[in-house]
Amino acid sequence: MQGGTLRYEIAGGNSRNRFTISTSELGEGVLSLAQPLNFGQEEEFLLTVNAVDEGGRFGSCTVAIRVADANDHPPRFQVMRGENTHTK
Repeated sequence: MQGGTLRYEIAGGNSRNRFTISTSELGEGVLSLAQPLNFGQEEEFLLTVNAVDEGGRFGSCTVAIRVADANDHPPRFQVMRGENTHTK
């Protein structure tokens, strides 16, 4: 698409409205999180994104997003006073 202003929209795959899309100052589409992601609920998203020009013409692409599993509860260690033994 050449010339004119583009408008970006998420046309599909945005379950529970987890993502938003906006236009940067350079006219590029910027995909952002609207809500936190949870690996236990959804491991992958396939979004259909459209770029629409002023005349209503558009192009589409599919954006694949894979959610990584993160440790929500990292281990905590209690430091106890006492003798430490190190072996070499």
